[in-house]
Order: sequence, then C-alpha cells, then structure tokens
Amino acid sequence: MMKKYSQKIFIGFLVILTLAIIFGIVDFNRVAVKHKKPCFAIGVNLKKDGGSGLYIGIGYAVEITGNFMPEMSDQGVTDYDFYVLGIKV
Repeated sequence: MMKKYSQKIFIGFLVILTLAIIFGIVDFNRVAVKHKKPCFAIGVNLKKDGGSGLYIGIGYAVEITGNFMPEMSDQGVTDYDFYVLGIKV
C-alpha cells in the first residue's frame, strides 16, 4: 500500500521536473534565438516599455531588455540573462 503511494509521488515529481525542463528550453529558445518574450515564465517588476524586466519560471528566470513598444521599428529582445536555479548560464 505504501509502495503504491510513493511510486505515484515519484512519477508526479518526474512529470513536474520534465515539464519544468521543457518550459525552460522553450523559453530559452524564444529569448535567445527568436528574440521574443518568454511564454511560460511570469513577468515580475516589468518596466513600462512593454516587457523588459524579470520573468520567473519553474527553476529558472530570465531577465530581458528590449524594444517592445508598437512604435519601435526593431521590436524584440536586445539583451538577456538566463538563470537556472539562481546560477547565470
């Protein structure tokens, strides 16, 4: 009986860990390659330029600066710092 619950907890942990890794990879790809804002991370302390600031996800964070106002000609991320478990990558 106890083994059954511990197995379910372990599987649940693996599912959450797998999703966190997938979300981190997708957001890193969006920021570093496509120069867009992350889609799974939640923005905190965002500036009034439409998106620059800190975005926090499960186990990772992205700090971006960029041109996000509609009147800007070259919209997108201009600089970023990506952190995994608080360590800059």
